[in-house]
Amino acid sequence: MADWITLEEAAGMVPDKSKLALGGSHRLAPMALVKALAGQGVKDLHLITTPTGGFGAELLAAAGALQKAETAQISLGEFGLAPAFRKGVEEGKIHVADGS
Repeated sequence: MADWITLEEAAGMVPDKSKLALGGSHRLAPMALVKALAGQGVKDLHLITTPTGGFGAELLAAAGALQKAETAQISLGEFGLAPAFRKGVEEGKIHVADGS
């Protein structure tokens, strides 16, 4: 029989400065895990994501968890730009490695 852990326990296993890949569309991205990570206070994450991973990147940026993002773009689709992510980039808190 398998042992199960909670999302919060899984998020707690991600240390500061980890490299995190976030893929899938808005419907397929592991948003519950992203929310748990944002709530854990993890810092300086290096995020690798697809352009459709915008909402997850936005949540992590708003939580102050991102240091670097490798992506072609981060947006909220028809809802426009990701304001917390954009602010972090403009203030030099988030470095972007353009993957387009």
